Amino acid sequence: MKQLNKDDIRDIAIRILDNLVELGYVPDCTDTDDESEFEVQDMIVEELEKTLLGCEHSYMEINNDG
Repeated sequence: MKQLNKDDIRDIAIRILDNLVELGYVPDCTDTDDESEFEVQDMIVEELEKTLLGCEHSYMEINNDG
């Protein structure tokens, strides 16, 4: 089995998010100033990284730093 890295996890999160948008659970924010689609993607990445890589960063901490 292939060892996953952060790029692999982000790619998985994007595919999950695309499915959520297609099903209508997350709004399609393409060509808008609405960041909610990216916020959901970041939350998915965080949960996957915590589970698969043991990373313990907080999405909220990252977004509130700058």
